[in-house]
Amino acid sequence: MARSYGTATLTLTVTEAITLNSKDEGQSHVHTISNVSDIYRRTLTASTSLDTNIVSFGSLFGVGQFVVGDIKYLRLSNLDDTNHVVFTFTNENSDEFALKVDKGQSFILCPDLAGGLTDVFDANYKAVTFTDATCDTSSGAYTVTCDASAQIKVGQAISGTGVDTGATVATVNTPGAVTSFTMSAVGTGNHTNTTITFQPILSDLTTITAKADTGSVDIEIYMAMT
Repeated sequence: MARSYGTATLTLTVTEAITLNSKDEGQSHVHTISNVSDIYRRTLTASTSLDTNIVSFGSLFGVGQFVVGDIKYLRLSNLDDTNHVVFTFTNENSDEFALKVDKGQSFILCPDLAGGLTDVFDANYKAVTFTDATCDTSSGAYTVTCDASAQIKVGQAISGTGVDTGATVATVNTPGAVTSFTMSAVGTGNHTNTTITFQPILSDLTTITAKADTGSVDIEIYMAMT
């Protein structure tokens, strides 16, 4: 259950304390998050046989689900003293990345202070905008055909002749060798070998799952929300 503390400021302190060769090499960083109204803290067990869904995010609050824009701090800790755990993060485009957290260690995710976990990651992200001049669009149709492309990926923003404003790549037929894809909006005209510009965009985090190594692992999830 989320516990309400009214509104307060969360102070995060990261300290590396070490003296190496008689020299203090430690550092400390302090960060504050204001207007925190709720804290969610839970300990649960991740098994070795399946991915345990530990938390979900969406536009509405529900059982096991939190509002994606409200999350301003998230910590995942492996409480075990023997086994590691693998956390898998999934976004709204079903992209995933996995992260191994060894015994006794933690992973801290500091979301966008304004948007929370909205538009925070894309596993296919490449920081480059590119064009494809082999695209065929049809008026009133979602599907675009093109020469085989390894660059076109789900979630990219698209623009150009025959493309509606604000459209994105909704699906692709063959990831890594795309010869057709569907747009999130219908085409605005019939065009052959038109040039479409593809731009990477970040997506909302939707779920986090956990799977243990060779033995069950207790993990702690700690979240601060506004």
